[in-house]
Parts: sequence; structure tokens; C-alpha cells
Amino acid sequence: MKKYRNDVMPNMMEDNINNQQSEDMNIQNYKNTVYNAYVVQIKSVYNNNFVEIGFDDFFYATGNQSTGKIFMLILLEDNNIMLRIHGGRFLRIDKNGFLVVDTNNEGASVFTLEKVDGVEYALLAPNGSYLRVRVRESDNRLVADVQEIDEYAAFKFRTITYY
Repeated sequence: MKKYRNDVMPNMMEDNINNQQSEDMNIQNYKNTVYNAYVVQIKSVYNNNFVEIGFDDFFYATGNQSTGKIFMLILLEDNNIMLRIHGGRFLRIDKNGFLVVDTNNEGASVFTLEKVDGVEYALLAPNGSYLRVRVRESDNRLVADVQEIDEYAAFKFRTITYY
């Protein structure tokens, strides 16, 4: 039996299935535990941009609602999740801490989802660091290399009901 903490882990949104408008996901509000995955877009709290994939297979917080990549957020036990490109491969953290597509089948990364505030969440990567938007290089690439949660390491999940 899977254990979900209702204050952090999402459950299927029965009320929004027929709603044509997508919304930022407040993970604690969903009550049906039949489903174990969501179709979402990921949005940076820092710059209010959606996560998209670059031509170099790295992920960047530079997209808008139309260009942001669609992901499957797969729920595991104990607030853990896996991310997968919708209809594609899983994501992982590479040896340098960057979020990449697992094209080499090295294994999907398991992230721990931590609630920050309201509908904002942080992703703790398997390397023990939080995923954040890198601003030092001015490219907004996603990298797991910080030990504390701040606006650069906070994200929102926008549920997608029609795609």
C-alpha cells in the first residue's frame, strides 16, 4: 500500500476533469488516490516562466504557457516523485547536477517533493541538493546545486487537462 502525505502529495483532481482551463496545482486539495500521476507544466517562481527543453537537451525556465514542456509527474511513496516528458523519456540529474533527459538509460532520478508555500514546491534531487533556476550564467538552466530553498528553487505545477 502506498503512503501519501496529504499535505504534500497530489491526488487526482476530480473537480477539474471537465474544466477546460488549467490552473496552478495546490497539491493538498485533491482527494482521489486512484491515480498516481499528473500531466503538468512546471513554472519557476523566480521568473514566472515555464520549463522547456533546449536544443542541447538541458532544461530551462524560459518558456511561456504555449512553449513550456508537458511532463508526467509520477507519484511514489513518501513524497517522492519521478518526472517524465509526456509521451517520452524520464528525467534525471546528470553528474554535474543538471536536469536532463535520460537518453542513455542511466536511470530516472527520484525527487523528493517539499511544500514551500501555498502552491509552491521544491524538488530535492538525489544528489542532496535542490533543483533551482541558475541565474549566474543568465541562461535560466535548471540545476540541482543548492542546500536551501529560495525563490530560485521554488516551482509551481500547472495541471493540464486538455493537450
